[in-house]
Amino acid sequence: MRPAQLWTGTAVGQHRDDQHVTIDESTARVGSSPPHGGVVPRCTTSIVGKAGLDAFRQSHRMRLSTTDSDQYVGHGTWLEIDGTAVHIFDSTPFTLTVPTGAVSSPATLALHVSMSSAAVMRQDGRRARRPPGVPTVIRLDRPFTLHADDPGRHVVVSRPLVHLDVADAMVGQMIGRPLPTTSVVRAAVSFLSALTDDLSASLHPSLESHLGRTLGELLSAVVWAGLERTAHDFREEPGNRERVRQFVHERLHDPDLDVAVIATGLGISRRYVHRLFEAEELTVSTYIRSARLDQAARLLREDRPDLPLSDIAMRVGFHGRDQFSRAFRLQYGTTPRDYRARYAGSR
Repeated sequence: MRPAQLWTGTAVGQHRDDQHVTIDESTARVGSSPPHGGVVPRCTTSIVGKAGLDAFRQSHRMRLSTTDSDQYVGHGTWLEIDGTAVHIFDSTPFTLTVPTGAVSSPATLALHVSMSSAAVMRQDGRRARRPPGVPTVIRLDRPFTLHADDPGRHVVVSRPLVHLDVADAMVGQMIGRPLPTTSVVRAAVSFLSALTDDLSASLHPSLESHLGRTLGELLSAVVWAGLERTAHDFREEPGNRERVRQFVHERLHDPDLDVAVIATGLGISRRYVHRLFEAEELTVSTYIRSARLDQAARLLREDRPDLPLSDIAMRVGFHGRDQFSRAFRLQYGTTPRDYRARYAGSR
């Protein structure tokens, strides 16, 4: 099963015309790489009736089920456009269960939209029920369950997480939750809805790289829209500035601590982290540096003459003693050694 290739395959499997079964690629796994050639890779699959569902279960490590197997009909198209996979699937009601054994690397992020049916997605212990046209984010490298109540079209756009401008930890808070219906999300759904008929039919090779890039950017934009909404919700909670401060002080030992680390760790946007400190006319980097030096000063005031200055520098996140000494002198007007001696003499 190719990345995000939930229902489709190439025509190399079994075909039973009398029962309308087309099930392909018995060795397929979610996350494996599709073949590449001179044209856009494209696959189609039809699954009809109980025989089709049985063949699907035999060929794949995932389960596709429905309340009335004999009446089930599903037709799908899968194509990869410049590193972005697109699935268009028309189906009667179904439940798709992808267990641990059916997923693999690389980490892949997908946007699923049920165009005309309510849908339920379960992943990472969360459950999101969505009306038609409201997308959700799925990690295709983790187990999940997807259910559709009514017949309809489903669109899945996926891309390896490494090729998206989104940190892994930031995505986690969005899994299993409906995306907010912001203007960006609504525009993305409208674009995908208008595009699906063209993709189902054909795609001119000259459009491949442009469209693939656009779809990848669209996926990133939708995720960031969701993160911005999360930041808004975070803003509404009391004590948020204190939570950020606590996060900083717990990680002062990390020399790479910066606004990106804070945003990722708390699941908020970098823009919002900056806003929290703007209210105090501080930059994030200034606050982190001051917090490092304040902690260093406390250590220097302790009766610990055996604690080397280089150890103190490392404890508060400086790369070395020289960098620490320069920064300390700028803030306190004296060297760490003289500062320690001053307090030692007053004891």
